Parts: sequence; structure tokens; C-alpha cells
Amino acid sequence: MKPKENQIRTYDADGFRRRAACLCLNPNRDKVLLVSSSRYPDRWVVPGGGLEPEEEPSQAAIREVAEEAGVTGVLDVNLSEETPRGYLDTFENTERKHRTMVYLVQVTELLDDWEDLQKIDRKRKWFSFDEAQQCLAEHKPVQKQYIIKLLSILNKHKNCETSTPNSSQTAHTQPAEEHSREGEDSGIDSTNGHSLPEHRSSTLEGRMQQNKKHDCSSNIDSTGQSIESHVVGAVSKHRLESSNSQTSNRFSTLAKTCDTR
Repeated sequence: MKPKENQIRTYDADGFRRRAACLCLNPNRDKVLLVSSSRYPDRWVVPGGGLEPEEEPSQAAIREVAEEAGVTGVLDVNLSEETPRGYLDTFENTERKHRTMVYLVQVTELLDDWEDLQKIDRKRKWFSFDEAQQCLAEHKPVQKQYIIKLLSILNKHKNCETSTPNSSQTAHTQPAEEHSREGEDSGIDSTNGHSLPEHRSSTLEGRMQQNKKHDCSSNIDSTGQSIESHVVGAVSKHRLESSNSQTSNRFSTLAKTCDTR
């Protein structure tokens, strides 16, 4: 990478040059934006550069992608707990003796004109993750590690989403079923409050008839007659006997009267 004009390089306590870079992601997080190399225009690299004095790494990363790729974006802070404030990791290049802090950026706008387009005719292009790894493997193997680390986090995030049940849906399943059963018992459609269709109403009538038969069957004695019929018969017999007794008493009184006369 060619040093920029009037750029002051900064180093850490171990003597490694301090750098920042960005993996610029599309909204679906399935593509990454690379730029052409300043030294070798036919090669593709991850946009990034050195930190200026008193500059925060995240600020440097955003500044570099604006200058090199014409990107406006925000740090991808919502991806995972493993990427706090959009920070992916720090990668060390022992051969060139620099350490690069890599950030994830969600691209919100691609400018039509930007600094490095004017200065060195730098290009930019979207790549799938597999394509990006192939482009970086030979000439930028350390930058390929950026993609590998990102993919491992994305896969974990996807697995967590698929394995975690929807708690709100689970919580409402049972009450909804109970409400549906209540609506059927009352002859009301629980989905919209209207009366049930004829075929559903007839089904309910059949259930009610079965329940009624069940209730009646519990009142049948060993002779096959209902307890209710026994009660009615006993009452009728009692009334008949009472009526016969009253009639006999009347005839007896009448006979005594005749004898007296």
C-alpha cells in the first residue's frame, strides 16, 4: 500500500504499525465490498489504512472506507455479542509488522464520486464471501482471515436464530386453543364472533344428544327400566290406593246412614 501524502504513521508499544479496516456488508450480510489495490490495480483488497495521531480505530475505519471506496455507512453493532460496537478482531501481519483492527460496516450509500476514484482511479466491487476469499487468498492471506472470522460468527448467529423457539408464539398457543374450544361449545365462531356454519352446528347438536343419552343411561336399573319410571309408577300407585280408600270410606258412611234411617 502506498503511503498517503502528509500521513503520519502511528505505532503501538510493540512497534507494530496501527491500522484499521472495514468489512463493508450489504443489508443481507451476504456480500462484502472490496476495492482495487493501489499498487496492483488488477487485485482486490479490503479497504483500510493507518491510524492518524489521536484518532480512534473505529473513526479511522469509517474514514478509510469513505476515502478508498466512497462508502457511507454505520458500524454494524447488532450482529452479535462477539462483535461489540461493530468490532470484529485485531489481525497481526508479522511480515509487514502491522496490526489491523477490523470493523463491520453496514453500507447505507455508495457515492458516485470519491477521493481515491479521482486520485488513482480506484475501483470497488461487491463479492460473495467465497469469491472474496478466493481473491484474497494468494496476495492478502491475512485479509482472508477477516472473512473466515466473520463467517464463523454469522453461522453461529444463524444457528441461534433457528434453534430458539418463538416464545411469544408458544405463550399464545394454548389460550388460543382454549378460546377456540369455548367458541365451538357456544356455537360461536371464535375467529370472528359469527355463528358457526350449519355443518359445525349439527356436529355440536350430535355431541349434545350423546351427552344427554349418557346422562339418561346412568339412571337405568338392572331390569332395564329407568329410575324415573319407577318413581312415576310408585307415585301413581300411591294415588290410586289413596283414591280407593277414600271411596270405600264414603260407601261405609252411606251404609251407616241408611241403617239409621
